[in-house]
Amino acid sequence: MTIDREAGTAAVVLGNSATSVDEVGIGLIRPGVTVDSPAANAWSWMPVAIAVVLVGLLWWKAWRGRSRMELAGGVVDGASAAVLVWTRGAWDVLPEWALGSILAAAFVGGVYALMRMREAPSWPRSGRAGAIVNLVFSLLILAFFALAL
Repeated sequence: MTIDREAGTAAVVLGNSATSVDEVGIGLIRPGVTVDSPAANAWSWMPVAIAVVLVGLLWWKAWRGRSRMELAGGVVDGASAAVLVWTRGAWDVLPEWALGSILAAAFVGGVYALMRMREAPSWPRSGRAGAIVNLVFSLLILAFFALAL
């Protein structure tokens, strides 16, 4: 609710999200006056950017993965992107189709990686330690995002 006692006007704005509607009320009462919106700052885009990078890693691992360990790391990266976008995505800034596209790319990439697992060996021919570290790091990222709910 915004009240301008000098002008004798008031505005009540209702919203159905956790995003503040203060700037809408102030804009109704005093056109041209803006309030710094938390949705407009650059940090609100950071989870979306991280999710896009994680989906890119998923597709890289799904396409180039030589073992089930590498492919599993990609699937976990895709799950991390989905959890991050679902819980911390800039839903008030981006249109739903953009966030849905990230989720769809993560889902399709995960399915592709899972399909490739049937023919892939369990361990890479070389670099077993790197594959293990990669999978553990991916699992830690997923655990961090899941616990940060």
